[in-house]
Amino acid sequence: MAMAQGNGAFVVAELCRQVNTGGTDEDKKLLRTWFTQEGVSDEVRSKEIRGKNILLESIDALLST
Repeated sequence: MAMAQGNGAFVVAELCRQVNTGGTDEDKKLLRTWFTQEGVSDEVRSKEIRGKNILLESIDALLST
């Protein structure tokens, strides 16, 4: 989560994309818990970080599947 809120937004976005397209249901469930606990997605949305929009798109795609 620290990477998602800092300089690793692009890396976490790619992780989300890869898990969403080729991960197991268990992988997807685990990754979803990271972004649904204690407002993590809201915290990412409120910060000005490089790659934020790409990360948020990846998170939203993951959460909608």
